[in-house]
Amino acid sequence: MPAGRPPLWTDPEALEQAVEEYFAKCESRILIKQVVSKGDIVRMEVPTPPTLCGLCLHLRISEDTLEEYGKRPEFCGIISRARARVKESTVSVAMIGALEPKIAGLVLSSDFGYTTRSEVGVTAETLEDILGKLGKGGTDG
Repeated sequence: MPAGRPPLWTDPEALEQAVEEYFAKCESRILIKQVVSKGDIVRMEVPTPPTLCGLCLHLRISEDTLEEYGKRPEFCGIISRARARVKESTVSVAMIGALEPKIAGLVLSSDFGYTTRSEVGVTAETLEDILGKLGKGGTDG
């Protein structure tokens, strides 16, 4: 006997329609942001950016359940496209300055696994050069 309650979404077409309804709702809800540009206040109107959290609320499922639906062959394309649309929207809205960079980074990090990192490489040759400059050794020394 399967554990838990039965799945809320069993028909891929119904799920896809509900996903499309969510994105249409986001497009119809306009956010207004005022920014200062060259000393003038500019009013920027943008659609509400879709989020995975918002999609899950609309679908009445948890984010874990969304991930599980994404693993099922009949739903994986729908979930994959929805995730791509959320990611693209987040990046696009951030690029025009309608979304704070820190918020965009947080969304991309938490929902899509993006990270910001700095890489520092030190090689043995570099270390020898540094030690040689300090007069504490090196290959000639």
